[in-house]
Amino acid sequence: MRAWANSGRTADTTSGRFARLLDGLILFTIWTLVLDLNPFTERTGPQALALAGIATIVQLIVASRRGAYTDMPLPARTDEVATTITSTLAAGAGIALVAEIFNWPNGARELILGAVIVMAALAVSAEIRRSRRAQLGGERVVIVGTGDEAMELAELFLDHADAGFQLMGVVGDQAVALRHGLGEVWLGPVDDLLTILDRHDATTAVVAPSSFRSHSFRTIINNLLANGHDVALSSGVSRIGVHRHVMSNVVHEPLVLLESQRVPAWHYGTKRALDIIGASVGLLIASPLLVLSALAIKISDRGPILYRQARIGRHGEEFDMLKLRTMTVGADQIRQALAAANLRSGPLFKLNDDPRVTRLGRVFRELSIDELPQLINVLKGDMSLVGPRPALPSEVAKFDDELRQRSNVRPGITGLWQVEARSNASFSAYRRLDLHYLDNQTPWLDLRILVATAQLLIVGTAMKAVRRLFSRSGVKVDGIDLTPAAPSSIDLRRPSTESPGLFDRTG
Repeated sequence: MRAWANSGRTADTTSGRFARLLDGLILFTIWTLVLDLNPFTERTGPQALALAGIATIVQLIVASRRGAYTDMPLPARTDEVATTITSTLAAGAGIALVAEIFNWPNGARELILGAVIVMAALAVSAEIRRSRRAQLGGERVVIVGTGDEAMELAELFLDHADAGFQLMGVVGDQAVALRHGLGEVWLGPVDDLLTILDRHDATTAVVAPSSFRSHSFRTIINNLLANGHDVALSSGVSRIGVHRHVMSNVVHEPLVLLESQRVPAWHYGTKRALDIIGASVGLLIASPLLVLSALAIKISDRGPILYRQARIGRHGEEFDMLKLRTMTVGADQIRQALAAANLRSGPLFKLNDDPRVTRLGRVFRELSIDELPQLINVLKGDMSLVGPRPALPSEVAKFDDELRQRSNVRPGITGLWQVEARSNASFSAYRRLDLHYLDNQTPWLDLRILVATAQLLIVGTAMKAVRRLFSRSGVKVDGIDLTPAAPSSIDLRRPSTESPGLFDRTG
């Protein structure tokens, strides 16, 4: 029996050890080439090999300590980015320290070059590993409980199957399960829990404490542990980041402390300053591409270059969000006729093979070029580089009061939902991740989201191209099946059959 939670760390597996070995070879190769062949600093071959070895060892140790090579659960993309940044900085520090101790030649330029290449290579490795995990399935788990908390757990596992879990179903009161929309995944009563776990070959029971009274809860836990089953306990709270959960010991009894989130006064000023700098630099760099794109749109159908759409911004105020036009003129007028083909749940809207999208527009969407004019919205103060995606007025009208709190901050060009669940059709994932960002926003999280966005634009586009080349024949590349994964056999929401890309796709 493999425990996937132990003192804050998850179990290392054969797959994890193989991933560590593969990344070690990648890191050693890159650092060796950069340190030995770069034209900036002259050093001997043995010196370059020694420094590359130190960098590789340090980076693998730091990444391993941060849980990079555990399969259950797979880390979120923003956590992968944090690990990659931290371990790469540690590797660079290791190179600099050893070079200083032995008085070997050392320079900043090759460290920067090596860091950029290493981060790109690790992003590819992580995405391939995530794709492989999605194809292989994951840890078979059963949720014990059938109330609100159990429903949220079921949505979490189904919305994020690539995290490494396969939900078999829920166990508890059937009437409660039916009231909470869990009838299709109900497996039986708690009295049959051990039999159900064995029948479905489930390795872990995830218990929702709020579904039971104190005595019943303790009895369930004791029975599971006594029969050799791993137990995972829901904290009963959502959106509070794991870094804010602190385990305390009160006379040998565990107590979880939830730290309050205190956003410092300088956070919003710094965020706005970085938005202005980032948008200005981005527009300067992208200006040639924007000019060429505008000419291409005008030549293709002589219609408007920009598409303006009313969105809800900070404090609920409307603004016109700008995009390069990717649809035929008048596309909004026929949206209602396409409602039956909507692949999103809740108030969201997304189509596969949208007939309104032009041939040129498909290219722009694939590369996210159509989003570049939103840098102007950032300069105007309507948007931020990072934040919840700006919603349509019709969508906001269907939001509950809690979700409407997302208007407390400026909407963003990219955000947590875009990098963690961009191919997810579920409205619950959209809601959960937006609210998580609101409760846990920090400059460090914004940086991780920006880096993850860049990685997805580059790595994701490349992997999509490879999938398209091999999907028809079902060919495997490096042992990875690049055909689309089959949907979960248990589904509480309409599945999406194709990734919608990094950003929403209206207009």
